[in-house]
Amino acid sequence: MKNVKILATAFFVAMAANGVKAQVITGSSLFSPSAGGARILSAQGNTAANPAIGFQSAVSTPATAQNDGGGGNGIFRPLANTMAFSTASVERMRINSGGFVGIGTANPVQALHVNGNGYIENGALTVGLSAASNTFSKFQVHNGAMMVSGANGAGGAMVVFSDNVAPTAYPNGRWGIEYVPNTGLNFWKPWNPSTGGGGNFFMLLKDDGKIGMGIDPASCTNAFAGGYRLYVKDGILTEKVKVANYCASNWADYVFDANYALRPLSEVEAFVKENKHLPNIPSAAAIEKEGLDLADMQAKQMEKIEELTLYMIEMKKEIEILKKENQALRSSIVSPSK
Repeated sequence: MKNVKILATAFFVAMAANGVKAQVITGSSLFSPSAGGARILSAQGNTAANPAIGFQSAVSTPATAQNDGGGGNGIFRPLANTMAFSTASVERMRINSGGFVGIGTANPVQALHVNGNGYIENGALTVGLSAASNTFSKFQVHNGAMMVSGANGAGGAMVVFSDNVAPTAYPNGRWGIEYVPNTGLNFWKPWNPSTGGGGNFFMLLKDDGKIGMGIDPASCTNAFAGGYRLYVKDGILTEKVKVANYCASNWADYVFDANYALRPLSEVEAFVKENKHLPNIPSAAAIEKEGLDLADMQAKQMEKIEELTLYMIEMKKEIEILKKENQALRSSIVSPSK
């Protein structure tokens, strides 16, 4: 009885394959007792034909033979050494002759090629090699953005390495980027070849926008004291520094104002003897404690230069007066007779 059922099934399938009106096959299963399995073949000698398996809902009656473009809830067919999968008469997925799988594209160029959005729920996407768990391979994102997040969004880290180095979780001399919760975005070297350990921190972008260079985010509290935006450990070497001055009153031209109270030199002398520094100039102890404000110090130095200029002008006037007095005295002296 089983053989009769199989023969009848094969007969109706063969009729459909040769363009004969489709027949309704009832039953719960279609199987083959041979090891070769069941096959659907196109008409003999018709090399352009593409046999397909179509799936339709129970409410649809396949009264006539249909190709993959004529309807059906689902279609599977081999096509030119490829396998295509369609729904609602639209191809959704294809496996090409090279084994590449394309979703949303008929021309996959990698082992998995997705044209469209992707979503992974209740799981993790791991991009890497099949070796140790701390070994990574390349992960590329084109024409878009990428987010790296830690557990529960508390932080995250990304390692960047060059092409000619085998990438590991501790790439010797390469870069790492991580977000430290409640601190900021940190740029660091994950592995220090000279010490055999980590902790080479290069730049920290804090949550409030301040930037620190060469400091460990775990011990950077004092570095960001005050209202300063940039802290650099070990100094800066540059060919040019320009300090903006947003207020004209911050510069020392007020010294030349007619109402400026220029200290007498005797008063300056007394101040220097008592304080060991010039008036309106910070002491060495203050500089050691608070640092040197370039813009403020430059303005104060200019103040002293302009005050010295006024002192020299007054001194020249006094010298001219003395010269005239001296000339008058010389003229009043009678030359001795011969």
